[in-house]
Amino acid sequence: EEELGTLFPEAKVLRMDADTVAAGHEALLGRFEREKIPILLGTQMVAKGLDFENVTLVGVLTVDQMLYSEDFRSYERTFSLDSHLSLEQIVTIAKAKGLDGVCITDHDSMGLRSRAEEYSRETGFPILVGVEFYSLQGDITAWGVDSCPPERVDAQAFIDQVNAAGGFCAACHPFRNNNRGLEEHLRKVHGLHGIEVLNGSTSPEANQKALRYCRELGCTPIGGSDAHIEKQVGVYATWLPREVHTLEEFIALLRAGQTKPARWT
Repeated sequence: EEELGTLFPEAKVLRMDADTVAAGHEALLGRFEREKIPILLGTQMVAKGLDFENVTLVGVLTVDQMLYSEDFRSYERTFSLDSHLSLEQIVTIAKAKGLDGVCITDHDSMGLRSRAEEYSRETGFPILVGVEFYSLQGDITAWGVDSCPPERVDAQAFIDQVNAAGGFCAACHPFRNNNRGLEEHLRKVHGLHGIEVLNGSTSPEANQKALRYCRELGCTPIGGSDAHIEKQVGVYATWLPREVHTLEEFIALLRAGQTKPARWT
């Protein structure tokens, strides 16, 4: 930040990291777009595939640092660059809060699956790996697929892939103001099973709008913390009528609509 001030003394710089997100990711990103701030400087939090008009240059510093880390926890941080949490941290916090399991949905990658399955067996704690895929129309969370497309494709094509595999897919944060939600495309796609109506990084107004669409379209409502830092883990969750230990059991309950979004306290 100091170096940017020296190099570009007349440019306003907005910083986004664990020390500045007390007001939420959405508030900072809203300022960046609304005030047309020239430079957004951040940690892995800004590596989320954000889409803002007139952003002409993106720089990534020490991109290979995590790839060569000796710590096996680097796998998760490599596959989800905007996360500050290791798999061990997520499980430890979830257990302490009384949660019965966690879902890991890295962005456009399922590279953590093997390690998560191994760690789940070691700890006896359900870790269910899916993916948050950035389709051409917006983010879709899915479980039950073996892989996701290597590049962005139409939302309907991905939904069809999930259904063909017998999986479950939901629109995540459909009305968050980061240009990554399905928004009005919710009414255009077919075969979408659920809609995230409680998202820990989304405003109450956007969550309420998602709930209205969910009810209108007859989708299954789900909740998710969207955790990238420790204090976000378990803010919101999805209630299940019974314990699940496998991904197949989890998908069966989701597809049957036997779940409820919940605020976890």
